[in-house]
Amino acid sequence: MKRKVCVFLILCVFLSMFAFALSEQYKYPVYEVNGRPAILYPAGEWLSMNESICGLETGTKVIANLNANDMLLVSTEDGVCGWMMKDLLKFTGEYAYVDYVLDEDRISKREDVNISYITIDEKADLLTDYGVYPKTVYRGECTHNVEALLLSLLGENYVQEPRSEWASSDDYVSEANVEPWERKSVHVYDDGNIWYYDPSVSSERGGEYEPPRMNMLPEESALIAKGLLSRYFTGGETDHVGKSRLIRERWGYADRWMTDEEYRKYMYERDLHYFNFEHRALSGLSILGDGILASVGVNGLNGFDLSWHNFTESEEVIAPIPLEEAVKMANSTRMAKATLLYADLVYSNWLTESNEYNLSWYLVTDAGSYVVDCVLMKHKCDSYEY
Repeated sequence: MKRKVCVFLILCVFLSMFAFALSEQYKYPVYEVNGRPAILYPAGEWLSMNESICGLETGTKVIANLNANDMLLVSTEDGVCGWMMKDLLKFTGEYAYVDYVLDEDRISKREDVNISYITIDEKADLLTDYGVYPKTVYRGECTHNVEALLLSLLGENYVQEPRSEWASSDDYVSEANVEPWERKSVHVYDDGNIWYYDPSVSSERGGEYEPPRMNMLPEESALIAKGLLSRYFTGGETDHVGKSRLIRERWGYADRWMTDEEYRKYMYERDLHYFNFEHRALSGLSILGDGILASVGVNGLNGFDLSWHNFTESEEVIAPIPLEEAVKMANSTRMAKATLLYADLVYSNWLTESNEYNLSWYLVTDAGSYVVDCVLMKHKCDSYEY
């Protein structure tokens, strides 16, 4: 009987010690992320972005331990652990207790961190109905007669200005001996693109003059822009007004969708409205970067950038990857939150950097735009992702 009691007591002591060991707590200071870019790295030194673990939003609380030069080893409430720049952290004056030792053995791997940085706004304009398309379109020659455009835009008295050795364009002006705000100009770039500008529409004209406010919505000014451009372009170049710029404007200056009244006030007070007239392939998809970006004011056509080429389509057709997969791919390199506002299928050479434009998703967020190439299965952002 005594033997059994002894065994029982020993077992109780062992279990108590085991439970105490399991419940042992470790005390660490609590910091708050108060700077950008708040990137976690797998080592106590600065590395390139593609070697980082993830990004943390401003205001995120972390516990910290271990110093390495200008870095601290930190861990989030969810257990995501890595090194972060000290300058991006502020001590809260608080401490937290955890049941693990915060050391380098806990550093997270990028593939194990699942953070959805890109969220889709409920009012986002998303393409949901799509089929199969030519895999690639191939860019050919510019379509427009430069000499004819110069004559129609600048008049018979236009002159070419001297070209410097560093210039990338041939520059022409309507007349040399007039006031600057009366001198229309055309820049013909070495790659064939053309920029036209009429300073009389939006410039101050050398004094106290200010150009008039638009006092209209883009739905009205788009018709004016089309009418003004029709003097120079008669081949259907202005048939398709792109949505992406208008969507960014509806969101961009309030960090949310403007109300109808806010949007009306904002657009009415502009002195220029901008429109992207898309060049579309035979399949009906826009060719990203090829088109006319025009600006119009009350006084007329302020100017435009022209890039318009002949394109041929590949015989091979493919189905694009699902939109959800494209968003996931774009999310894989983000380090800070972004809101998806617009998604459409396009042809793009952002990834090929050549005359080959592949079937791609074009994703517009409030923190940069993405192209997700459905042929190369790669993506690219036009802005910082942190």
